[in-house]
Amino acid sequence: MLHLTPFLTVYCCVLAAVFGACMGSFLNCMAWRVVHGESVLRGRSHCDACGHVLGARDLVPIVSYLASGRLADGLLGGFGVALGLLAVVTVLEKRMGREAMGGGDLKLLFVTGLFFGWKGNLLCLILACIFGIVFGLLAAGRAFPFAASCRKSAVLGAYLRRMGAENDDKDRCIVSIGHRSTHLYIYHGAAFDSRREIDVGGRLIDEQIAEHCGVDIHLAHSYMRSDYNGVLEADYAREAYSRLAVEIMKAVNFYNYNNRDRELHDLYICGGGGGIEPMLRTIVETTRLTLHPVSELLSQQLSTEEPWTYLRAIGGVSEGIKGGLA
Repeated sequence: MLHLTPFLTVYCCVLAAVFGACMGSFLNCMAWRVVHGESVLRGRSHCDACGHVLGARDLVPIVSYLASGRLADGLLGGFGVALGLLAVVTVLEKRMGREAMGGGDLKLLFVTGLFFGWKGNLLCLILACIFGIVFGLLAAGRAFPFAASCRKSAVLGAYLRRMGAENDDKDRCIVSIGHRSTHLYIYHGAAFDSRREIDVGGRLIDEQIAEHCGVDIHLAHSYMRSDYNGVLEADYAREAYSRLAVEIMKAVNFYNYNNRDRELHDLYICGGGGGIEPMLRTIVETTRLTLHPVSELLSQQLSTEEPWTYLRAIGGVSEGIKGGLA
């Protein structure tokens, strides 16, 4: 029988934890790549949402995620608010000589803190107390579950959060579809926030048309521009639209994940692909965003019949975009 010393026991546990984390990370990556048709052995590791290539410091399982700081706000919202309320309840129960709140209420506030962060969860607690006062008056001295107030405050908090994303400081995404690549310009209100580049553009449509119609790439481009024989509605063209739409959705999801107090709803498409209706429909169906005409961003002096082509050079129209965008 193998005799394990305390040191050997700790060593084996640490080794098993490290090995398990590495295998879990690799199997998760392998499963994602197999499902999405990517090579398991080739290609650098990248973010699933935006395609950003990960560096060495981003590839340490568990540690990299904890070091990124994204978990801190949720843990602070969960532990901070729940433990703060626990301290208040403990003092109150000692003074009253009886139980004032059940443990389930604290657990519920901990979960809402993970979702809303500390600011949002503090708002939920305040709203729950308001609801609790109303319920207490209606209960006429009888005990009532505080969890009901917490649930209602969480729903109201989520609603207020969504409404806050729809005010004058709402986020907008301008998608400029170029020939070889697509650029996303994201604005928070009138302020520029971030820029993303996608290695998919209008050339992919030309390549699909050239392959299925048996013509060279230049003739395929003229087919695309004139919609020769309805090529823009063909299934092979829709495959190109879907690929671009998925990449846009990944970039938007990545932005929403990193900005949990906001939510991007509005989309403006310009560039050479801004006039391809089947592509616009596919992007809207995939991203579930609200598509606006880019003419909304132009002042009346700069309005054109084809604003998506006018805005192709986004950096050159800063004087004509409403509210100082770009």
